[in-house]
Amino acid sequence: MNKLNGTAALILAAGISKRMGLTKQLLHLGEMPLLERVIRQVVLFPFCEIVCVVGHHAKQIRTDISIFDERFRWSVNTNYEKGQGSSLKKGMGTIHSDHVMVFLGDQPFIANDTIRSIIEEGERRGRERRRPFVVRPAFQSVPGHPVFFGNVTQIDFSTLSGDQGAKHLIRRIDDYEVIPVDDDGVILDIDTPKCYEEAKRK
Repeated sequence: MNKLNGTAALILAAGISKRMGLTKQLLHLGEMPLLERVIRQVVLFPFCEIVCVVGHHAKQIRTDISIFDERFRWSVNTNYEKGQGSSLKKGMGTIHSDHVMVFLGDQPFIANDTIRSIIEEGERRGRERRRPFVVRPAFQSVPGHPVFFGNVTQIDFSTLSGDQGAKHLIRRIDDYEVIPVDDDGVILDIDTPKCYEEAKRK
């Protein structure tokens, strides 16, 4: 695939759901699986490509979740047991865009306005900058997702490992902006049975 100008979306959903004890990607929240709810929200926005990284029970997830959007594709991380860092590395290796906005597959309550504001700020900076940068939301001073990585071809994702995601990479990027938002969805992930029951009530 040729280089694409614009912003891609990367959804990380390859984990083994150890704390949940079940395949949380397929737990129903309302009328659809949790992961499908996240994907369907992401496709509402004008990303030039959308990649969802799966690993644990990847075949079942891809069978049970159908997304009909020409921008969307699955990516399978066979090293998912090594943690989120391996999924981020896998996903970034399949992206062909200038910028990438990273979502987590277990965060279904992020407000559309929050996503829109991060996209707009990230793309505004992308028009002005040629070096790597990061934009992310924070609720009550706690950084959350989605995280916008700008000029990703200049970021070395090959060093990612373990379950810490991109934390150490972000610390190396000087151009880092946190946008305060009144949206607790940016830090709410569904990773335990208790969280799932609360999510169903919400």
